[in-house]
Amino acid sequence: MIRISKLAFMLAALVFAGQASATVITYTSQSSWLAALSGAAVTTETFDGASSSFDENTSDNIIGTNLTLDLIGGTNDTGPTGLTGSGQLEFEVDSSSISSGQGLEINIKSTVFYGFALLNLTANESSDPMVNLHEIAIIIDGFGFLLSDILGLTSPSDLSSDDAIAPFIGFISTVEISSFKFVHGDAIRNVTGSYENFWLDGLSIARSMPNPMPASAPATLAIFGIGLARLGWSRRKKA
Repeated sequence: MIRISKLAFMLAALVFAGQASATVITYTSQSSWLAALSGAAVTTETFDGASSSFDENTSDNIIGTNLTLDLIGGTNDTGPTGLTGSGQLEFEVDSSSISSGQGLEINIKSTVFYGFALLNLTANESSDPMVNLHEIAIIIDGFGFLLSDILGLTSPSDLSSDDAIAPFIGFISTVEISSFKFVHGDAIRNVTGSYENFWLDGLSIARSMPNPMPASAPATLAIFGIGLARLGWSRRKKA
């Protein structure tokens, strides 16, 4: 029994050590993101397809080349989720419980990639668009990021009229990934507002591993990001 316990502990430690080496680095400068990719090929989806609207709880909705969208939840949701027909992807996140069917998350999937970037993420709100935009969160392989943290905003007083649009938010993972989620900011910590609507003009994806890989966070920091999205830990890359 003791031998089995020791073996189980050693296996768990090895798995945990492998996970701890993974981290995600964020960027607000496109040039810095591209430089960190070390020449890795980048493709950009501009959402130029025909207008579409996806149903609640549907998977593998096509939004581009090798790019699909899962709509998780969204029961009785009146907001459109799909291509606008004018070069944008429109969707919503909702803080209600997913198990109740009223909550709403968006999962973007593709073939294996190491980096991606959101281009011109725009709040689709008539009132307080800046606040609504910056309460959206991103989940990547267990790491959670509140957009206001990435953009260096701590309160509505930090916002200006230009903050209704986030021109560029980039991510690089030190391990391969195949999806990421848009969720309500409450998944990271309590924020105001129960649902947020927004548009996205484009999505850039780097499918090959950067060489060399960007410097990652120390293992002691990376450990806390594994499977603990609600902690909201992120590493902000200065422009």
